[in-house]
Amino acid sequence: MPDWKDYVRKNLRSLHVRPEREIEITEELSGQLEQAYQDALAAGSDANEAERVAKAQLPDFGVLAREIEVAQPAQHRPPARMWQGMPADVRHSLRVMRKSPVFTAVAIATLAIGIGGCTAIFSLIEAVILRPIGYRDPGQLVMVWENQYRRGFHKNSVAMADYLDWKARNHVFSEMSPVLDQIWNFSGKGDPTVLTGLSANERFLPLLGVHPLLGRNFDDEETRAGGPKVAILSHELWVARYSASADAIGQKIMLDGQACTIIGVLPAGFPWLGKPLDVLTPTQFANRDWRVKAGRFLKVVARLKAGVPMAQAQRDMSAIALQLESEYPSFNKDWGVEIEPLSEHFAGGEETALWVLMAAVGLVLLIACSNVANLMLARTVVREREMALRAALGATTQRIIRLLLVESTVLALIGGVLGCAGAYATIRLIGAYGPQDVARLGSAGLNLLVALFALVASFLTGALFGLAPAVAAGHLNLSACLKDGARGVMNSVRGERLRGIFVIAQVGLAFVLLTGASLLIGSLYRLNKVPVGFDPNNVLTGAVSISGGLAPNDSASNSKQPTLAILCQQMIERLRALPGVEDASFITFLPFTGLGAATGFTVVGRPPNGPGQDPVTDVRVVAPGYFNTMRIPLVRGRLFTDGDNTAKVPRGFIVNEALVRQIFDNGTDPLGQSLVVQMGDSTPGQIIGVVGDTKHMSLEGAVRPMVYYVQAQLPIPFGSFVVRTNGKPELMASAMEAAIHEVRKDQPISDVRTMDELIGQSIARARFQTSLLSAFALIAVVLAVIGVYGVIAYTVEQRTHEIGVRLALGAEPQQLKRWITGQGMRLAAAGLVAGVIAAAASTRVLHTLLFGITPGDPVTFFAAMLVLAAACLLASYIPARRAIAVDPATALRGE
Repeated sequence: MPDWKDYVRKNLRSLHVRPEREIEITEELSGQLEQAYQDALAAGSDANEAERVAKAQLPDFGVLAREIEVAQPAQHRPPARMWQGMPADVRHSLRVMRKSPVFTAVAIATLAIGIGGCTAIFSLIEAVILRPIGYRDPGQLVMVWENQYRRGFHKNSVAMADYLDWKARNHVFSEMSPVLDQIWNFSGKGDPTVLTGLSANERFLPLLGVHPLLGRNFDDEETRAGGPKVAILSHELWVARYSASADAIGQKIMLDGQACTIIGVLPAGFPWLGKPLDVLTPTQFANRDWRVKAGRFLKVVARLKAGVPMAQAQRDMSAIALQLESEYPSFNKDWGVEIEPLSEHFAGGEETALWVLMAAVGLVLLIACSNVANLMLARTVVREREMALRAALGATTQRIIRLLLVESTVLALIGGVLGCAGAYATIRLIGAYGPQDVARLGSAGLNLLVALFALVASFLTGALFGLAPAVAAGHLNLSACLKDGARGVMNSVRGERLRGIFVIAQVGLAFVLLTGASLLIGSLYRLNKVPVGFDPNNVLTGAVSISGGLAPNDSASNSKQPTLAILCQQMIERLRALPGVEDASFITFLPFTGLGAATGFTVVGRPPNGPGQDPVTDVRVVAPGYFNTMRIPLVRGRLFTDGDNTAKVPRGFIVNEALVRQIFDNGTDPLGQSLVVQMGDSTPGQIIGVVGDTKHMSLEGAVRPMVYYVQAQLPIPFGSFVVRTNGKPELMASAMEAAIHEVRKDQPISDVRTMDELIGQSIARARFQTSLLSAFALIAVVLAVIGVYGVIAYTVEQRTHEIGVRLALGAEPQQLKRWITGQGMRLAAAGLVAGVIAAAASTRVLHTLLFGITPGDPVTFFAAMLVLAAACLLASYIPARRAIAVDPATALRGE
């Protein structure tokens, strides 16, 4: 038999305490080792194995000696500093983690998933919402819109006349600038290409607090009608085309066939609403009555005066809108003003979705914390005697709690480091495959603020999941824990209740996430099933701006310069002649690009409407053959022909069924009816055909009325070609560009994409939100199931003797299986009840993200309950089946 007193004295030689206290400590430790040795022998171990088991009961003797020395004079010492002994606690934690590699690996992996997910989503929030937008005093910058809620116009473009009156009458803005989105054909330096940019006045850059990196800003003369043609290049275009040479200033470039002088270069990464900006040009609007035959086409950016709050600015501008409505009822009836902080406009309406995702991944982290807390509670059983012995030797409750909290924090920090690595990979994937139209989404990364968030999250997580096990270990019953076969804190009723609470929380939180993900999946499914009204398969598109060198629209057909319609038709015919092309045509605003035009109209012969009461229609200009190319069905009448594509024939319109339903719902035949559409010269035209409804702006919402012009009747020099192929359309991209160049060699074509890509891009945000939330929900369900399995498996292990007795006494195995499985299902049922209540309250925040489904959809709730209940049943069944397979004799002997 080992001499345990000698073993203790040899290992505690560095102990510096009073001799009588050293004898007491030696007696206590040797008695503990002797008890463990005898327990192991009684369990069937041989002498060597029993000795090894007994020695494993004590921690590292060096750490134990320090604990004893610190504990001895506690009543005579001043309070220890908070950080005193912390390095030793950290080293001890690392040693404990090495001795339990499976526990350590599982805990760290679980925490890494939760912390990494939170870090990844926070990086998106930091980039899109929290990061300053790069202008001077950005809190004072606003976008000013018009609205007419009666017609469904929210954040509508602004009329030039209204902008001029706002500028003259307002008392809340120090500066205002109109902004006009532009697309140009660029030539004069390198290959011709299509550029995107803005036109604005001379106050635009000073208003934002931006100064040209090179050269100068516009002056007053350059922003007047007929002023010099000048341009300021983006930094990226300057580097690409002029190799960042200062000699670029003063050189000429061609924009849409007009020579413009380069007068400046913008700073690198000029952040206008997060969209590409190649060229900035001055607005040069003529002096005219902008309320006569003029639409709403401007964006307006403004800077609030110092000390003017947003609410005051809104009241002031709304008062001006009422004045304009009274003065110009025919133009301004029901038109109001809406002010939006520029930072919100920058985020593109993604705030709700990103905060929902942050809340979702936060729930995943809470589930991970519950899971690891349960693991640590189970691990406390193994260490109960160690903790009791520390307490018996003088360690205070606060000391034990701190030691375990240090261990949990070290685990969380390691998990946080690994989580950051996972977050980095996730951010890269989101940047590559996430929606490309969200400003600054691609700039998300692990910067200093994100790293600080990960560090704080790790510390808080460590405290959160480590607190319950630490407090439980700090309140041990010393005599009970040191007795042979005693039930410690983890085997007590309180311990079982605590484990159950953690499992219930995991199941409830998982149900909330699963329900939210299911709602988004259902919404996305319904979006994908929305009919678009045309056949998008095998259609290739390419955007062009056709300008310069064109004859007037009403010129003779033998003119040396073709009209826009003739030139466009030549390009279409060349595209149709390509091998593998079935048909081709042209439209001004391609479906699902987010662009379009709308205006009011009247029916000739009907009584005039009151001011602002005219119905509104979308307007598109197409080339003959467009409806056949897109396979939009003709409902009645006829389609445009080549004979219609001239300015010399009476105007004819093709309308969609939505317009017929709105205007001719009394059974009147629409064919032959004349409309006055307030677009161009507003010449009346007869309806010659009715086509099926198509989706244009997005898949959501009702189809809007539509009037189609033939190209020669409303010549707009930009739009997109549509080419239907009999094979993969993306393979025709180079041939499409070559065909355009055969007709006009310097004509650039851009944004070549398939129609399927355009439709997919229109739901990219919904798909992005659904994918992330679904991934979080899957992780949550897996963690919750693991939690249920862990608790039931642990219960079975602790009750092995009881199960053996029941089996030995003739209990039916199936009855025992139902009893064990029922324990898990009772926890799951409680979690589901809590989850249903929480989900009913929380899923309401998803209403703006859903389509065709309500946040409280009962089918979704019921399906989520079935999935989670089935998973929990499986998690409970596996340990139950393993339990009844135990041999009773082995179970009783092992106990």
